Amino acid sequence: RMDVNLTYLWKQQKLQHTFKLGIYNLYNFENTAFHRGDRDADLSDIAPVSIIGFMPSIYYQIKI
Repeated sequence: RMDVNLTYLWKQQKLQHTFKLGIYNLYNFENTAFHRGDRDADLSDIAPVSIIGFMPSIYYQIKI
């Protein structure tokens, strides 16, 4: 898995602004969150379940 973040910080009078853009799981690997199967099923019937692949993020903050 590879995560990438860009941060831009600037000050304006008494305020400090922070703006961030990010991408989690840039390669879009299917990371297994859990395994699903039936209690009565054979072990070969258990399957991995992936929840989140590629996910962008945006962050903005103002500090006084």
